[in-house]
Amino acid sequence: MNNLSVEVGDQIRSDLDSDSAEKAYPDLPNIKNDWSKHDEYVKLRVRYLKEKDMKAYKYIKHNFPDFKPPNL
Repeated sequence: MNNLSVEVGDQIRSDLDSDSAEKAYPDLPNIKNDWSKHDEYVKLRVRYLKEKDMKAYKYIKHNFPDFKPPNL
C-alpha cells in the first residue's frame, strides 16, 4: 500500500516557480505568488514560447527543408 502525503499551505505553488524553470527560461514572463494577473501572464508566456519556437525554426529551416514551422 502506498503512503501518500499532501502538502497544504497558503502559498501558491507552480512548476514555473523553480530554479530549473528560471535557468531554462530566464526571460519567461512570470509573477510569483500573485494570481491577480494570471490570465495576462499566461498569454505573455505563450507568446514568449512561440517567439522562441519561431527563432529556432528560422535557425534550422535550411538544414531541414521538410520540417514545418510552428503553427502560430
